[in-house]
Amino acid sequence: MNGKFVIAGFESFIGLMFFLFVFGVLIPYSRTHEGFEAFVIVVFFVCIASFAGIPVIIKKVAKGIKLLIIISVIQIGTIIYSTIYTSISLFPVDLAFAMAVLFILVYSFWQSKKKY
Repeated sequence: MNGKFVIAGFESFIGLMFFLFVFGVLIPYSRTHEGFEAFVIVVFFVCIASFAGIPVIIKKVAKGIKLLIIISVIQIGTIIYSTIYTSISLFPVDLAFAMAVLFILVYSFWQSKKKY
C-alpha cells in the first residue's frame, strides 16, 4: 500500500486532536461538564488506539488495514456522539479525516481481496 504514510499522518492528526480534547487544550470546558468524565475517558482510549494503529499499518499493512478500519469506525462514532449528544464538536476536520482514512482503508482492503 503506497499511502500507508499518508494514513499514518491522518491518524496522527486525529489522535492529536483527541489528545488535546481530553486534556482541555482546545476545549477547556470539557473538564467542567457534569457527568462528562466517562466520555473523556472513552475519547482518551480512542486517542491511544489512534496512535497504536500507526506502527501496525507501517510494519504489517494487511493487519494494519483491518485494525485501522475498526479504529476508524470507533473514531467516527465518537465524533458523531460528541457532536450530537454533548453539543461539543470534535472538529469537523477530524470527522473528515476519519472518514477519509476509513474510505481509503476499505478501498484498499477491497482491492486486496479482489486480486486473489
